[in-house]
Amino acid sequence: MTRRLAADTGTVVAVDLATSGLPFGAGPHQCPGRDHATAITIGILESVEGCQLTELNIDYEPSTALRIPAKLVVVR
Repeated sequence: MTRRLAADTGTVVAVDLATSGLPFGAGPHQCPGRDHATAITIGILESVEGCQLTELNIDYEPSTALRIPAKLVVVR
């Protein structure tokens, strides 16, 4: 989910990029941090490979645009 400001009306519009099939956007409005975000995600996933979550109830950081776990507790 991301937000955009409509230049002509000043209205803030929420855009659900996940349902578009283009999570980083496309064309002239694609995310400039795509490669960085992908590298961070790969690093995190590689570091927890083979681990299991010990807590299934996950709290998330407050955000209207991102879904970031506040904490993930894992064991090998």
